[in-house]
Amino acid sequence: MGDYYFWLENDSRKLSFEDYPVKSVSSEINPKVKNSKNFPVWITIEDLDINLPVIPAKIEDGKWETTHDGASYLISSPVPGDKGNSVIYGHNWTKLFGNLVNAKSKQDIKIGYKDGSQKRFVVYSTSTVSPSDSSVLAQTKTERITLYTCTGFLDTQRFVVAAYLDKNPSFTEVRR
Repeated sequence: MGDYYFWLENDSRKLSFEDYPVKSVSSEINPKVKNSKNFPVWITIEDLDINLPVIPAKIEDGKWETTHDGASYLISSPVPGDKGNSVIYGHNWTKLFGNLVNAKSKQDIKIGYKDGSQKRFVVYSTSTVSPSDSSVLAQTKTERITLYTCTGFLDTQRFVVAAYLDKNPSFTEVRR
């Protein structure tokens, strides 16, 4: 039984998308991220009891970096809130993104940044896809975030949440 849990935690294919076009993803940090004061540092989905630090991650030699200590932010994707599709992912463990599968349309997602600011995103869709369907990670012309985790038997699927930036200028909040 211990070997099974070791495999679950250390399988290099966990959380990866098999056909994500490597040419569109550099192992280099996105220049906007590298020079940004608004680097994401935490994510909260209150309705799902998710409140995690955000850890920078990259794809190297086809392997997606993951962490056991928070959500992984793909640093080659745009900064959440900038134009394009920002990718944040995490293991489906209770202490991480385990409750993400309960996400529903119109729920709030808040992301906090290094400079102390935060932005709110609103869920507009959820789906379950195969790891061979990376279309959910395609770039967009809007300010979008895509969150995902593993799901299904032996984590063979990906549960995906797509959310758009709430551009309501009245949203200002200080993190608790």
